[in-house]
Amino acid sequence: MGDAHDLNVIAVSQDMGWKEFSGGCYRIKVVSSLAEALEIFQPHNKVSSIIYKIREDSLFADKNHILEQIKVKIIDSLDSADIYIEANSSMFLEWDDVFASYISHKLDNDINGSVSVNVVRIDDGLIVLKLGATVKVEVAARFYFSSKTL
Repeated sequence: MGDAHDLNVIAVSQDMGWKEFSGGCYRIKVVSSLAEALEIFQPHNKVSSIIYKIREDSLFADKNHILEQIKVKIIDSLDSADIYIEANSSMFLEWDDVFASYISHKLDNDINGSVSVNVVRIDDGLIVLKLGATVKVEVAARFYFSSKTL
């Protein structure tokens, strides 16, 4: 198909079958994540240098304003989080006043120990990045127990 229409194909899959299938075909490139595929389609071929520059300028070093903004966004997201409580008791049980309090977070690292950064989109004057994080929160709720006596 690719040869007949002079097309190259990028497949996003973690399936080993796709990787094996594409091994003999120079027109199919298999990548394991959507972020990786998007990097291929960026309007500039500078994705690697942009990520390097972000790390070089210590944008993810302690006490940086970007880290503080990330923390604020994480805390803001907790306010709108839907928390479902699952509890078992031999008594009748109800709960309310559920809330989560931010404790800390740690940005995900790549295999080299650097902050894992994926470029999602590059426009004039705008770079959209994707970062992952492990967030530690404390969840509290009020429980009401009752029983019916005969």
